[in-house]
Amino acid sequence: MKIKFSEHAEITLKKRKIPKSRVLQVIQKPHAENISFRGRKLSRRVFNNKVLEVVTVTEENVIIVITQYYLEAENEIQIRRKN
Repeated sequence: MKIKFSEHAEITLKKRKIPKSRVLQVIQKPHAENISFRGRKLSRRVFNNKVLEVVTVTEENVIIVITQYYLEAENEIQIRRKN
């Protein structure tokens, strides 16, 4: 499936200094996923004891990245890695 970045996602990638390759890793091989409001998906993956969360929505066989950010709360870092 094709992955497209929204304008907001492109801006926050630069602002938050998050490599696009990491966002793609989260989408393709998440450690955890949840469905949020309006059909959005929250995907998480651990990188060096920090959790990167990516918010996406799927429209017509295209995954659109809405935003991405690192979670800072201690309890959020306890996501188990899938093997």
